[in-house]
This record gives sequence, C-alpha cells and structure tokens, in this order.
Amino acid sequence: MYSKVVLNLFNNPKNAGRIKKPDGIADCFNFNETAHVEFSLRIESGIIQQAQFRAQANPYIIAICSTITQMLKGKMVSMVFLDPYSIKKELGDESPIDIDFCIDCVKMAIDDYKEKLEKENKSRKQEDITEEDETVNDEEDIVDEVEADLPQQKQSISISLTANQPVLNQTTSDDDDDFADFFDFLDDV
Repeated sequence: MYSKVVLNLFNNPKNAGRIKKPDGIADCFNFNETAHVEFSLRIESGIIQQAQFRAQANPYIIAICSTITQMLKGKMVSMVFLDPYSIKKELGDESPIDIDFCIDCVKMAIDDYKEKLEKENKSRKQEDITEEDETVNDEEDIVDEVEADLPQQKQSISISLTANQPVLNQTTSDDDDDFADFFDFLDDV
C-alpha cells in the first residue's frame, strides 16, 4: 500500500513536464519496474534553477521523480547528492522498489549539461584563437603593405631629395672661377 505522501504526489505531481530547450536532459528505462523516466534541467551559473520530469511508471516512481525535482532546485550542480534512503524517508514509504535508476537518470542529465558546457567552452576558445589569428594576420598584412610600399617611398624620397638638392655638385671650372672672384670681392670689402 502507498503512503499518503506518495498518493498525493502521484495525483498532484510537482514539476511534471519537460523544459523547453533544457540545459541538461536524460531519460532512462528500468525493465524491472517497467518504468520510463526523463529529467530535464535548467541551469544558470552552475545552479539548478528548474527541474522537471516525465514518467510512465507506477505511483511510487512518479512520487520519487517529483520529490527529486523538488530537492534539486537551487542546488549547485557540483553539490548534488541524492541518496535513495533519504528520498524514500521523505516520502514516508520504505517500499523495496529500486529507485537508483531515477538517481542515475538525474546524474546523466547533469552530465549532459556538463558536456554541453565543455563543448561551448571549447568553441569559445577556438573562436578566441581564430580572432587572435585574424588580428595577427591583419597586423602581418599591414606590415606587408608597408614593406611593399617602402621601395617606392625610398625611391620617391631619393628623387625628391635629388630634385631639391642645390646644384653645388654640378660645378664646372668656369664656376670655380666665379667663386674665386666672389671671394676676392669679399676680401676687398
């Protein structure tokens, strides 16, 4: 016979249903109890904000799933510890039914969340590396453009210097006489 708590949770289950786009989800089938359960979790910053279940099972398993989802809310993922004896005690029913598969299903949903988080972190790291590579490539492209322009800039600088240089280098012997005359004139003054 089921306890009043079990019957109440069977008739009015808490957190029944499935979370849309869950952060972690898993489903399990127990052949011994002919029970199929699914847990879906909404997790933010490592804390379980919402837990829901779906089950095709006897009233006891449905009550267990309902109790587990209530126990999970507000817990940090890393701190979740579900003990079958404490769950059964919460229900006031010491039925010999094996509920370990329900607990395992919750662990699988948490593992699903952790795997998704790990993939997301790897993806972010890859994006950061790609962005770094693009930045380095952009910088290398700028250096290449500047280096490619250097010979033209050197040539234009030498041309402009040559064009602006005084014509002192191109003197002739007649010019030397003019300079000698100019210096003689200065001496006379």
